[in-house]
Amino acid sequence: NLKDQIKKLKEACEKAQASNPLIEKLKEMNDDLKEDISKHKLKYQSLQEENKKLKNDLAEKENEMNDLQKRITRLNTERNGYKNILELYESSDKKENSEIDLLKSKNAELERIIEEYKKDLNEKNELKLGNNTAFQLNKDRYSSIEVQVNLTGEIYSTYESKIEVLNSELNEARERYTKLEDKVLQGMEITGEDLVHAKSEETQVLEIKLKEQISMNQKQIAEFKKKALEITRSIRCLLGFKVNFEDKTVKLTSQKNPEDYVLFRVNPDHSLSLMSSDFVKPYKEFIDLFIKKYNSISGFLAAIHFDSLGLNLQLTNKM
Repeated sequence: NLKDQIKKLKEACEKAQASNPLIEKLKEMNDDLKEDISKHKLKYQSLQEENKKLKNDLAEKENEMNDLQKRITRLNTERNGYKNILELYESSDKKENSEIDLLKSKNAELERIIEEYKKDLNEKNELKLGNNTAFQLNKDRYSSIEVQVNLTGEIYSTYESKIEVLNSELNEARERYTKLEDKVLQGMEITGEDLVHAKSEETQVLEIKLKEQISMNQKQIAEFKKKALEITRSIRCLLGFKVNFEDKTVKLTSQKNPEDYVLFRVNPDHSLSLMSSDFVKPYKEFIDLFIKKYNSISGFLAAIHFDSLGLNLQLTNKM
C-alpha cells in the first residue's frame, strides 16, 4: 500500500544520505593534504633561500682566494727580485755586508708573509669545502621535499577526483528518490520495479566504488613496498646500514656489526626523532651537526660510516 511504499522510500533515502560521512571524511583528508602541501612549500622556499646564501658565500670565498693567489704571485715575483739582487751583491765585494744582511732580512720577511698567505689560502679552501658539503646536503633535502610535494599533490588530486565522483553519484541518487517522492505526492502508484531499479543502481555504484578502492589500496601497498625496498638497498649500499621498518620505529643496523644500530621514532606528523643508544652516544658531535643543525639523517649515517672506516671528518665538523 502507499504507507509501505513511503516507508521504503524513506529507508532508501537514508541509505543514500549515509554516504555523506564518507564524503566529509574525504574532504577532511583533502584539507589535510592541502595543509601538508603548504608546509612542504614553506620548507621548499626556506631551502631555496639557504642555498642562495650558500652560493653567495662560496662566490665570496672564491674572490678572496683569487685575491690571495694574486698577492702570493706578486710577492713571489718580488722575492725573486730580491734574491737576484742578493746574488749580485754576494758575487761582488762592491757593497758592504750590512746591505747584504738587510736584503737577507727583507727576503726572510717576504718568505714569512708568503707562508702566512698560503696558510690563509689553505684555511679558505677548507672552509669552501665545508660550504660545498653543506650546499650538497641542502640540495639533497631540497630534492627530498620536492618529491614529497609532488607525491602529496598526486594524492590530493586522487582524493579530489574521488570526492567529485561521490558527489556526482549522490546527486544522481537524490534525483532518483526525488522522482519517487514526486510520484507519491501526486498519488501515483510506485511499482516494485521502480524500487528494485533504484536499489540495484545503488548496489552497482557501491560495488564499483569498492572495487576501485581495493584496486587503489593494492597499488599503494605495492608502491610502498617497492619504495621501501629501494630505500633499503640504497642505504645498505651507500652507508653500510640495513633498514627495518618496525612498529612506530625505523631501525638502521650496521652491516659490520649487528649489535650496532641507530633507532628513530616515527612521530605523529610522520617526522623522525633520533632515540638514544649506546652506539650513538659517542657521536654527539655528529648528532649536533647533522641531525640538529642540518636535519640530515643521510649525512649523519655517512659520517658514522666514514668514521668506522677510519676517515678523518675534521673538515666536515668545521662547517
